[in-house]
Amino acid sequence: MNKKHSLFGTFYKWQKDHRSILGIFLVAFVLVLLFVPDTTTPGKYDRRVWITWANYMLSNGLENVYKLGVDYLPITHYILYGYTLLTGSTESIIANINSLKIFTFGMELVGVFYVYLLIKEKYPRQAPLACLLILLNPAYLYDSLLYGQWDGIYTTLVFISFYYALKHRLTLSLIFFFIAINAKIQALVYLPLIGFIWLEHLMERFEAKRVFKALVGLVVVQSLILLPFALTGDLWRVFEVGFNMVGRYPQVSMGANNMWFFVFENPLKQLDIHGVYGLSYNTYGLLAFFAMSFVVLFPLVIYLFFKIKSRDFSRRYPVSGLLIMGALLPVIFFYFNTQMHARYAHSAILFAGAYALYNRKYFFYILASLAYFLNLEKASKILKGNIMEYQVFFMQSKFIAFLFALLIVLGIYLLYKPFFSTTSMHQEGK
Repeated sequence: MNKKHSLFGTFYKWQKDHRSILGIFLVAFVLVLLFVPDTTTPGKYDRRVWITWANYMLSNGLENVYKLGVDYLPITHYILYGYTLLTGSTESIIANINSLKIFTFGMELVGVFYVYLLIKEKYPRQAPLACLLILLNPAYLYDSLLYGQWDGIYTTLVFISFYYALKHRLTLSLIFFFIAINAKIQALVYLPLIGFIWLEHLMERFEAKRVFKALVGLVVVQSLILLPFALTGDLWRVFEVGFNMVGRYPQVSMGANNMWFFVFENPLKQLDIHGVYGLSYNTYGLLAFFAMSFVVLFPLVIYLFFKIKSRDFSRRYPVSGLLIMGALLPVIFFYFNTQMHARYAHSAILFAGAYALYNRKYFFYILASLAYFLNLEKASKILKGNIMEYQVFFMQSKFIAFLFALLIVLGIYLLYKPFFSTTSMHQEGK
């Protein structure tokens, strides 16, 4: 009885502390339930395969789904299996497939909640209403509520990992990061950033017991995720899917308005296995991505060098800089690589929004939102209502690609600017 009272008391205090933001989320969730559009295009292919996979699991169970030749990582199938259990029949699976957007939106609310937790430390009274800047952003909601895609799920998981890394919660950070990888392989672009935060904390206070506990927790959770497939002898199929995700669609672009629109007239019709001077376009894209990632992450190297030199391990790299990197890494991944879809820059919106609210500087966030929103609508034309190409100048691929280039330049400028003012870097990093 005392334990029940203790749990109730903890929950009551938690909801009292966060009542304002929870109220906003409740209203938003009800509005989405009432008015979310039942869109089926574009994305018909995705919904068809989700229906096929869910119907297969209805008859054969989650553990056998990889025998069907699926090409998604495990978290997708856990979500679809949960959906299958709730619907219970083939007819219901087909009829309600668009309701999966509600789950993705719920996950995106969780992502905004963790942004709220981050900024609440600086602006406790303004934090709930400030989060409306993300929650009401069409660029943040388009992917889930209109497009019906799931990029918001891995985005939220990565941001949770990022948040717990900042809070010295190594076990939770590791677990959420690897769950994110199990949801979408693109989460790997965040490994250097979140890994740096882990390293920074361990340099200040290394505890072997704490590291061991985190690794055990990670192994347990990852093993549980893979267990159903291992029991049916399909573990190798899971790894095969992960390794083979690159190269499935060998077009230079799959809808991303990126640098390749300055190279080709129509990169959507150009195969990336072709190339010049002995290298494929895919290889050039990877080289450009790694080079630009180094540029974005190099401030961490500089900071780490001077930290070791001064032996001042108590200082921290400014959170604002880490948030900018969190926004830039997926944009650079999307902008320079081939085979990119329009939605692959999605996670940049949550990190850029967190940066805007944390620092009360909004232009970077506005630019990221504008470029991403225009690219999504250019690729899907949901708001246009037909498949005819846009004629207005701001919906042309080269213009949108220019906006992303401007975003990258601005982000890099914001990253390196503090190094020309060591006082501000020192003060913010405390």
